[in-house]
Amino acid sequence: MFDARPTVAVATLGCKVNQADSDAYAQSFVDAGYALVPAEAAADVCVVNTCSVTNAGDQKSRQLIQRVRRDNPDALIAVTGCYAALAPRAVERLTGADIVAGLSEKAHLVELVSERLIERGVQPRPVVQAEPSGLVRAVPRTRLNVKVQDGCNDFCTYCIVPFTRGRAHAVAEPEVLARIQRAADEGYQEVVITGVNLTTYGRYDGSSLGHLLEAVLERTSMPRIRLSSIEPFKFDVAWLSLWSSPRLCRHFHLPLQSGCDATLRRMRRRYDTDWYACLLQSIRAALPDAAVWTDVIAGFPGEGDQEFEASLAFVEAMAFAGIHVFRYSPRTGTRAADLPDQVPAGVKRARGERLLRLSEAGKRRFAAGLVGTTVPVLFEDDGGLTGNYVRVYAAGAQPNTMARVRLLRPESDGLWGEMVG
Repeated sequence: MFDARPTVAVATLGCKVNQADSDAYAQSFVDAGYALVPAEAAADVCVVNTCSVTNAGDQKSRQLIQRVRRDNPDALIAVTGCYAALAPRAVERLTGADIVAGLSEKAHLVELVSERLIERGVQPRPVVQAEPSGLVRAVPRTRLNVKVQDGCNDFCTYCIVPFTRGRAHAVAEPEVLARIQRAADEGYQEVVITGVNLTTYGRYDGSSLGHLLEAVLERTSMPRIRLSSIEPFKFDVAWLSLWSSPRLCRHFHLPLQSGCDATLRRMRRRYDTDWYACLLQSIRAALPDAAVWTDVIAGFPGEGDQEFEASLAFVEAMAFAGIHVFRYSPRTGTRAADLPDQVPAGVKRARGERLLRLSEAGKRRFAAGLVGTTVPVLFEDDGGLTGNYVRVYAAGAQPNTMARVRLLRPESDGLWGEMVG
């Protein structure tokens, strides 16, 4: 612990896994005696957690680091995340970061920062009594991302992640349970269990994602548990029995990427559309009120008009509750970047717009199906979320509270309801 507490700000780009990493970094710094301040505030230490999923992600990461340096000229700048793992020398050369913590160094980020502060004359001194270490936030604690798995062994042709996060590995179950219970004790109402490839959790040591979920339900008091994106190929339908617990959110995000088998093969995805459709049928048979979201890439190399129309028709037939649409962006260092028949930008844009219209129709359709029901809603400052991921607005709702709400009618991007009881 530090006697005089240095301040630390954590800025984040990228996915839920990065957000979970940043929350964990923040907690580690607080536990070590630092004072956490908002990402945009002046601080003694500025941590930038970068993204490298696309070439544009690299550029945004550089811009963020440079902006942080400009706003905090005397701060110690520590850069971590995927861009730091992929190109540490470029990060140091192009941004002037004081510390670049790549794949092997990021687990020791707090120690690296503290050592550098000592060199600057900030001497760590132990204190007799440690202060409570819960994160101090400007908003009520509602939802926390907790990473339980990292890395990937699949090497899809468009994806750089296996190179930036390494081989698949799991966080030990006791550590996951302790993290989630601590969040519950601090007042969080929902935990989002996240990872790069969640369905590989524990599969190399005889455990599984199902075993982990069972342990979370049995050994923590977290009111609500949600899964982030899960790869469909390794999902075990036997796990669906766990969703008999109302604490598990009936919300599945199963990346499809394309509804055309030929495109899936070029992507090196490990399923075809028949397999995917069977999985969705199993989920909906077991959990009729479940929301299934997906990811779809528009304009992957070689995707001609016929392949796209086949993909669009399959996506429409699956009746998703929402779609995250991505226009394909070549990523240097991946196989897909060198594939022939790259799709023109204008074509990718037009295809993306058609997919987005399907997504909006799916959101409206799924939300309309909930009108007339009464469900638990976890409220934040900007409305609340049902377990199956529909935005809800209601008069009298208080942030960071769970309330039963009767859903009455469509409202902007969700539903309007009234509090019950």
